[in-house]
Amino acid sequence: MKIRDIRIDGFGQFADKQFGPLDRPMTVFYGPNEAGKSTLLEFVRRVLFGFPRRSGKVNTYPAMAGGSYGGHIIVQAADGRPYNVRRTVGRGYGGEVAITSESGDPFPETELTTLLGHHSRDVFEQIFAFTLEELHSSDLLTDSNVNNQIYSAGMGVTSLPNAMKSIENSRRNIFLKGGSSQKIYEVYTRIEAIDNRLREVSDGAARYGELTARLQQVEIELAGLAARRQRIQARHGHRMRLQNAWDAWNDLVSAGRELEALPAIDNFPADGVNRLEALEERVRTAHREYESARVRMAQAEAEVESRAGVEHEAILRHSSDIRRLQNGRTAFDGSIKDLPERETELEGHKRTLSETLKDLGPDWDEARLEEFDLSIAVRQEIAEHRERLRDASAERSNRRAILSQNAAASEEAIEAESKARREMEAAGKPTLDAEGIRQRRGLIRAARSQLDEIGRIRQNVLNLQSQLDGLESAAPSVGGIDRSRQVAAGSLAVGVVLLIGGAVLGGTALLIGVAAAIALAGVGAYLFMFGRPGSAVAESPLAAPIRESLRRSEAEMQDILSKMTADAAPLELEVIDESSLLAAEESIDDEEGRLREWTRLSEALGAAKDLAKQRQARGEESASAVEDAERQLDAAQGVWREWLDARRLLDTFSPETVEVLQGQVELGRSRLGDVRSWRERIK
Repeated sequence: MKIRDIRIDGFGQFADKQFGPLDRPMTVFYGPNEAGKSTLLEFVRRVLFGFPRRSGKVNTYPAMAGGSYGGHIIVQAADGRPYNVRRTVGRGYGGEVAITSESGDPFPETELTTLLGHHSRDVFEQIFAFTLEELHSSDLLTDSNVNNQIYSAGMGVTSLPNAMKSIENSRRNIFLKGGSSQKIYEVYTRIEAIDNRLREVSDGAARYGELTARLQQVEIELAGLAARRQRIQARHGHRMRLQNAWDAWNDLVSAGRELEALPAIDNFPADGVNRLEALEERVRTAHREYESARVRMAQAEAEVESRAGVEHEAILRHSSDIRRLQNGRTAFDGSIKDLPERETELEGHKRTLSETLKDLGPDWDEARLEEFDLSIAVRQEIAEHRERLRDASAERSNRRAILSQNAAASEEAIEAESKARREMEAAGKPTLDAEGIRQRRGLIRAARSQLDEIGRIRQNVLNLQSQLDGLESAAPSVGGIDRSRQVAAGSLAVGVVLLIGGAVLGGTALLIGVAAAIALAGVGAYLFMFGRPGSAVAESPLAAPIRESLRRSEAEMQDILSKMTADAAPLELEVIDESSLLAAEESIDDEEGRLREWTRLSEALGAAKDLAKQRQARGEESASAVEDAERQLDAAQGVWREWLDARRLLDTFSPETVEVLQGQVELGRSRLGDVRSWRERIK
């Protein structure tokens, strides 16, 4: 460490004194007695190691010329970086020390110990900064602490004694006698437990990050799975219905194949199936009647054979005609007998068909019932429309859910922004910015420096005035004191001398001395009483330069005072003194605190605004996605409505209700076939 500059604000006989630059490896201060060498050395010691406690044995070096007690030293470290070490009297022991860089950046107090090479006060006083008396003293290097420090420096260790003592104490505390009671074992156990806890915390932190990322991924996957679940449920329902219709489908396919295998019939009659069923029923009836007639004929033949002859044998030649007439009459009689019942059944089938048509709608009749398409292709189209509509509806629901989440998040961000803005408005905008605070601190430092300069000049003025007053009181009376009074005093003095001489000689000399003394005393009394004053006192030749220095000092003090008043005008102080500057500095500290709080709130508001914008943009994207999904759903619904309109169905039908409608149409067709079959039979 190398001392580059010393500035003393107020310490002993120094006030606002600067020494430097001191850039040599070793500096020797020399001068006459009472020049301030010891004071300067003690100042360096106390700034670096602290002010001692006040006591009768310690010289406190009170400031004789004013100024704040303390000062600063600019030192240069081994790496060339300068440090400003300032120490002033404070509340605690040793005073308040502040260490700053050349640019004003603060350092902790421990930096001073590093700059001093970890040396103690006594080592510094006896090795690095000592007086001539201490150099001649035989006790300079007898201190064990000093010897240890020198040995430490030679070994390249900053503080070998303290290190050795610390090692020894640590050795005693660590290596104790007795197994598991050794401190090293306890420390090892605690370190191992702490390592385990640190590993757990580290693993937990990593696990937390993984789980957080996984949670976000799972939420995204859940949103996708929800939509996929709806689509799968729709397909599952469709497949369940297909499974339930599988048997009927197989029958239908088999019947279709059989139908395809049948030869084409030209001019197939209308309602041929019902007519065929009716004819088959009539064939079965005729077959039964034939069997009954055959039995009766066998009985009749047996009876004829048992008889010798047949009565009316000529009629037998017309037996076939008679049987046909009998059969026709029997059928006719049976039909006449069953006609009311058949008509009643026909009415019942008509009512059932009418109810079915009524359920289908007011515009449904037998013709529309027959022409309504129930083909497999139509059913496939309905299934495709249903799947498309369900997918579009599920996609819209999913995007609406995402929009709702983003809207809630956006509202939270907007509320956070409003809260940050309210806090910022409640805090109030500071009146000064960072540059204004820096400028005002500079004004306070300049004003404080100018106050110190004014105090120094004022003390100099007082010293010069005191010297001038001393010279004037000691100056001889040349024209400034009354000459007559001087002569009177001289006459009286001579008269007194003659009177004393006559008294000593006696006789005639006594008479002559008495007469001369009386005459001189009278002359002196007359001159003293009636003499006129003379001219001014003669001025000493030393008074003129002192008076000129006094005038220059007063003018300089007035200039500094005017400049200080002008420079400190932005501070708006009524009186510029140390207390007002301290109050102004406290006010600036408060303003700086408000500025920091304002800056923090402003940054928080900016972050809240950015978050609100991000979430608002995300909400807008979600709203656009919802609109796209709704357009897709509207397009699918439009295609479905066109499909319904082509088949003259209401646009309120859904694919599910159309499937129900198909079942109703099938039922209506079945009932229409029953009605037509019974009509044919009755006819």
